[in-house]
Amino acid sequence: GVQTCALPISHLYIFVSPQQTQRQLAELAASVPRVHVLPNVANASLQHARYENYLSLVSSRGFEKVVLADAFDVVLQDDVFARMDAPGLYVSEESALSYTLGTQRMNALWVSALYGQETLARLQQLPVLCSGFTAGTRHAVLVYLRRMAEESRWRIVRRVSDEIQRAHGRDVARG
Repeated sequence: GVQTCALPISHLYIFVSPQQTQRQLAELAASVPRVHVLPNVANASLQHARYENYLSLVSSRGFEKVVLADAFDVVLQDDVFARMDAPGLYVSEESALSYTLGTQRMNALWVSALYGQETLARLQQLPVLCSGFTAGTRHAVLVYLRRMAEESRWRIVRRVSDEIQRAHGRDVARG
């Protein structure tokens, strides 16, 4: 026979970029209960701004449990909340047997560029943790999002601003 399970009343919040796509998807979702398409609230690419977007949403709602999922990484086939048997944050490793922070090219580049070669050398054997799926209690997710949003603002936005300033200086000096 067919098995069914009672799922908690859940809402799906989708952040989309660019704005035109967000508007089109919002129009389509308007007739679907509990599906909400939200604009990118941060002034940055969605990849770098997602923590700001998630933080804004989770801190403004009374959620008990939260799942943050990148549509590229996740297909849910069961009630994920039923598997959260202890409070805290749930993350997963990316391809644990095939690469580490030091051997996966893009992750090694990010760690080195944002934190330096010394940090990369110290962390190179650690597994890569997937930020495309993160779940947990509201409190644990809020702590995580505050830290990630702060890191994004401090490390990424500041670094990009510094690079733009240097490029501007070079261009002005060249005349």
